[in-house]
Amino acid sequence: MGKYAHVTDDTRKTARKIKQMREELGYSITEFSAKLGVSYNTIKNWEDTEQTNEPGGTQLMKIQDLYKEKGHTLLTSGSSLSFFIELFKKLPFSSKRKLISFLEESIGDK
Repeated sequence: MGKYAHVTDDTRKTARKIKQMREELGYSITEFSAKLGVSYNTIKNWEDTEQTNEPGGTQLMKIQDLYKEKGHTLLTSGSSLSFFIELFKKLPFSSKRKLISFLEESIGDK
C-alpha cells in the first residue's frame, strides 16, 4: 500500500495515533524506529496521513513493551485501547494469536 492508495478517515486516524503514541513515549522518529527495529522511513510512513501503512503485530508488541518500560501499558493509556483494538482487527489470525499470548504473558495472566 502506498501514498494515496485507499486513504480513509480511519487510516488518517491511525497515522495521527501512531505519532501521538511516539510523542507520548517521548521518542523522536529516529529513536522510535530504533526501538521498534524498523526504518526511519517506516515510522514516517506510519505517521503520514496520506499513507495506508500501519504497524503489524510484532511492532504492536514492541510498542506495548515501550509503554511497560515507562510504567504504563498501551491498553491503559487513554484512547490507546480503542486504537489498539482497531489495529488488532486488521491483523492476520496468526499475528492475533501471537499478540494475545504476548499480552497474557505481559500482564501475568498465563
